[in-house]
Amino acid sequence: MGVLDQADWGVFKRSETWNAFGIAVVLFGVIAFAGLSLFDSMDEIFESDAEPAPIPEIIVQSLNRTGIEDNYTTEGEIRLSELRGDVIILDLLAHDCSNCHAVQ
Repeated sequence: MGVLDQADWGVFKRSETWNAFGIAVVLFGVIAFAGLSLFDSMDEIFESDAEPAPIPEIIVQSLNRTGIEDNYTTEGEIRLSELRGDVIILDLLAHDCSNCHAVQ
């Protein structure tokens, strides 16, 4: 006896179900249209076509993970200016979070 055998399929024969479904489809369409219209108008506010501004020089301490950071560190520090032009993902976990770094 599976889940499909236990389901109450008679609910699809009721007119209230289909009325609620129609209302849900209309509301979803209205909310989706409003959200996409708002997103399009925000494009001008945030100037998404503008050239990104350069970030300031950031120096972070290395976690000394052997085999991972060997090519990027200089005396235990990583300078973003040395990685200019590369894609960089910043991992901003706290250094004192031993449980967080145990899973890395």
